[in-house]
Amino acid sequence: MKSKKKNILYISPEDIKRSEIGNTLLKEIFKQIIPSNIEKQIYFSPEDSYTIYDALINYLKEGSMISTDLYEVKVRDEDYPTLLLEKKKYTDLLKHSRRMYNIRHIYYVVITPGGSWSYDLLKLPKLKWITEQHNIKSTDTHYGKTTKEVTYLDKNIGTFIDIKTGDYEKLIESKIESKVVKKQIGFEII
Repeated sequence: MKSKKKNILYISPEDIKRSEIGNTLLKEIFKQIIPSNIEKQIYFSPEDSYTIYDALINYLKEGSMISTDLYEVKVRDEDYPTLLLEKKKYTDLLKHSRRMYNIRHIYYVVITPGGSWSYDLLKLPKLKWITEQHNIKSTDTHYGKTTKEVTYLDKNIGTFIDIKTGDYEKLIESKIESKVVKKQIGFEII
């Protein structure tokens, strides 16, 4: 009997870094858009794996879950006039949400140098899909190109959030400075 090889995807350090940036900035977005007094549980997908979505929020009432929001985040190095959404990602998110309990929203969040735009995939108007050649992996052009079905989302139908890709470095610097200050507080200079 022949054994079947499993198809294992290589997750590059660049992919992991981009996922770390996305999760860090998504946490900042949550601070801006979700009131702190709302009872919730926030889960992030592991940064070193491929998943259908990047985060989910379970909203609770008296400890019981009442609804869930899914979040997919894309980090872009350039600020384009429209924002790309792959049909495969769109359909995977919709299919996955059907298997979950009480999905309220599926958010597609694109973070660029000019800011972030959030789209509720369940409330978008009918999308027009086109077929184009795109890089197989957005973080590494060495993999070549493939044909993908995509649409371009107008920024005017998204919700703008003032979080930019450049904010990641500022957040990391402030965390490092904060740790240094906390360490210095515990010491006396003699």
